[in-house]
Amino acid sequence: MFFVFYKITHKNFPNLIYIGSTENFHLRKTTHKNRFYDKTKSVYNLKLYTFIRENNIDFNELEFQILSQFNMKSKSHALKHERYWMEKYDSIKNGLNERIPYNPSSKQDYQIRNKDKINEKMMEKINCPICKKIM
Repeated sequence: MFFVFYKITHKNFPNLIYIGSTENFHLRKTTHKNRFYDKTKSVYNLKLYTFIRENNIDFNELEFQILSQFNMKSKSHALKHERYWMEKYDSIKNGLNERIPYNPSSKQDYQIRNKDKINEKMMEKINCPICKKIM
């Protein structure tokens, strides 16, 4: 899967940054524009879109800059890379992102990192306290 990692800025607010990633950069820009105007979308009140509207920013004045482009082995790998850019630009605490895209404490990540340990545990034999058989 090929991913593009990008940032959105505006010349009047250069320190307020939004970081995103997508498999189709041009489509993603269009999606941002449609969501920012459409009150029926659930994402209408996201920090990025609210900021744009509250500051009367014309969407066409936003600068979309590609930060990197890679073939990624998985979506989770891409989310890790997106998180890297968010941390680099501090776009959650002091920017326009609202969530961390990859949380290393998640159950899925734990399972991936500890696959061998989990498989070992599953292969352990136990004594059934009821029938006294070894399982």
